[in-house]
Amino acid sequence: MKGVLFSFEPSQLGLLLLALLFGGLGVYLALLTKIPAGEFFGAIVAGIAFNPLSEWLPFVSNVNFTLPPLVNIVGQMLLGITIGEYWGDKPTFTKRTIVCALMSVGMTLVAGGLASILAMELTSWDWLTCLLVTAPGGSAEMILVALALDHNVEIVTAGHLVRLIAINSSLPLWIYLFRRLDSQSLEPTSVDQKVL
Repeated sequence: MKGVLFSFEPSQLGLLLLALLFGGLGVYLALLTKIPAGEFFGAIVAGIAFNPLSEWLPFVSNVNFTLPPLVNIVGQMLLGITIGEYWGDKPTFTKRTIVCALMSVGMTLVAGGLASILAMELTSWDWLTCLLVTAPGGSAEMILVALALDHNVEIVTAGHLVRLIAINSSLPLWIYLFRRLDSQSLEPTSVDQKVL
């Protein structure tokens, strides 16, 4: 059903409803076990596990379900609205914010350049392939550049998939560490207690 935004076939609607229920269950279990960023992490695990686990269902066989493009578009819109509302409710664009943002972008570009140099040293790939594999930012954009240049598309795609899996699977750990550091920085020190 390529090119169809949303399929109204009963089997597709049933699988979509089942996927949404499974995703909700994954989020619920992640929140119940108090995993950092439970909504995010639970949904990712549920999405990865849906197709393999649905093979065990007695009434379904050979499942290779992908969300309809319309659901993906609406999900991206809701994500953008959520982020926009957050920044709209808390406008904190000071000079310090802008400097920190520019500094983080610069550090990201430097890290990407160093990673591409390291990839050139460790692999037999040419500099463009290493640059496209290690470039920070959107994997879709780098894959499109590789497609447009017809330059090692498989290597670039595999590299970005590995990078995204590593980032997304380590995200709960980073959130836990940042929350812990943040709570420690908010605790009063012994000097502050003596002043009070």
